[in-house]
Amino acid sequence: MKIALRILVGVAGLIAIVFGILQMKRGFNEISGKPPTQEVGDLVTLPAHFCALKVPKDWEQREAPSGGTMFTGKKGSGVVANLIVLSQDHPGTVRQFAEENVNAVKAATPAIQVISDAPFPTDSGAQAIKVAFKNKMKDLEVVQSMYFFDGLQGRKILVTTTTVPSQIGTFGGLFDACMKTLTPAAPAAK
Repeated sequence: MKIALRILVGVAGLIAIVFGILQMKRGFNEISGKPPTQEVGDLVTLPAHFCALKVPKDWEQREAPSGGTMFTGKKGSGVVANLIVLSQDHPGTVRQFAEENVNAVKAATPAIQVISDAPFPTDSGAQAIKVAFKNKMKDLEVVQSMYFFDGLQGRKILVTTTTVPSQIGTFGGLFDACMKTLTPAAPAAK
């Protein structure tokens, strides 16, 4: 009987230690700014931007000051990142659209460092380009990617993602996975 009781107490103690370590790890993640696990969510249709795409699961949608649509993690979630979708009529190629936008960003923030500039494959086969760079917003170092998509009927779509360098491991692949799902859509009938 005593042996069984000791085993039971030992197992209960081991379980308490494991749960304590897990709780401490969660607390350290909140203190260190590490976000909870992120995953691709459901498909969202954005008629104002003539596209549909999947966004990170449980992120909130709101209007961005720039006239775009912004997605962010819920307050208190530990997420330090966002995704903004914009679109506009543009008669040129998706490469011309990308170059014009990147040059405008470079002119506005001369300290910007371009990390990569390459074609970006999409599930729909839509022509796309991804330009990634390091930037500084006020005194905050950020890592941004601009995804440029060739839409329908002369429309071009721009999605900008932003996070901090310490969270690029969490969000870099997540943003790419979401952007691969972007599908241009025809403008709504008026």
